[in-house]
Amino acid sequence: MCCITNQKKKKRTQQKMQFTKLQDIINSPDIQSYSEIEIDLWGNQVGQQGASRISSTLAKCNNLCNLILNLNRNQINSQGILELGSAFVKCKNLSALTLSLTDNCIEGKGALNLGSSLTKCINLSTLKLNLIQNQIGDEGCQALGSSLKNCSKLSNLVLILCNNKISVQGAQELGIGLSQCSKLLYLSLDLYNNKIGNPGSKILGFNLAKCSHIKHFIIYLQNNLISYAKQLDFKSQICKQKRLVTKKIYF
Repeated sequence: MCCITNQKKKKRTQQKMQFTKLQDIINSPDIQSYSEIEIDLWGNQVGQQGASRISSTLAKCNNLCNLILNLNRNQINSQGILELGSAFVKCKNLSALTLSLTDNCIEGKGALNLGSSLTKCINLSTLKLNLIQNQIGDEGCQALGSSLKNCSKLSNLVLILCNNKISVQGAQELGIGLSQCSKLLYLSLDLYNNKIGNPGSKILGFNLAKCSHIKHFIIYLQNNLISYAKQLDFKSQICKQKRLVTKKIYF
């Protein structure tokens, strides 16, 4: 009886694994068996080569349902993002993805590469994406908006796009894309310290008000040169969402 219990415990512990070293990820003999994997390589400077090696390993994880991947400050460019995205697509059971890429160099092209891959993650329902300080600009913001609307099962979205030089056009295209996410119930959008301005806040509010299924909404728009009058207009637009249970708006 004791032996059986120990086997059950071992089986349960194999469902989740954490890694903090690149070499441990690559050399893990049974990484393919895990359904939950957390990788924290913050500030390891893994670069393009490291991103490629991580991608090759993750692509084999057929049982993976939940992935938490922290690659903040690792000098990863658009090509690295392309390879990571390809790995995500091969994880057919992936339903929850937390991807943190603060202070890398993915730019607009990298955001486009990532977005294209996310649309092919057919079971993705929860996405937490941190792209702080990556200079994705309007091009990248537009790419994300166009891609996210095609994630057919997406219900929970956290999108952190601080310090990315996003202006009116980017805000408009992102808003349009999000308004077409038909199953989105929870949205947290952080656009702190961009260049959205009064025109951008107006069009963003107009489009976000069309997110008719959202129940929980959080947005951060501090340091975007939005006047007090336009802040009130934005809040008024969001209040048009009939199904909102909670809303938090920060200027």
